Amino acid sequence: MSDAQATPATEPEDKVVAKLKLDMPQHAKGAAIQIAGLGTFENGATHDITESQHEQFRVQSSTYEDVVNDNNELVGVKPILGSTLAEAFKDNEDVTVTSSKKGGSSS
Repeated sequence: MSDAQATPATEPEDKVVAKLKLDMPQHAKGAAIQIAGLGTFENGATHDITESQHEQFRVQSSTYEDVVNDNNELVGVKPILGSTLAEAFKDNEDVTVTSSKKGGSSS
């Protein structure tokens, strides 16, 4: 028998994919703001969004589309992944989403 012990499997690192900045003047600075499918965040602060959080946000807002055959008969449905954070908040002046691509630079 070997004295070697099994090495526990390590989960891949959940990398940061975006920064979410909340600046909602109608709420107090530091107030807890709930974003459906994403979580609760402090107003007036910038927050790291991980890949799994972003994926969860997109899944939460997913829809389904009918799949039909050549005879126009329903044969199933397929999921349509929801909007990205950037798409969802592009017209919202109180929420800023910036990409956090590795190796990127900021000015």
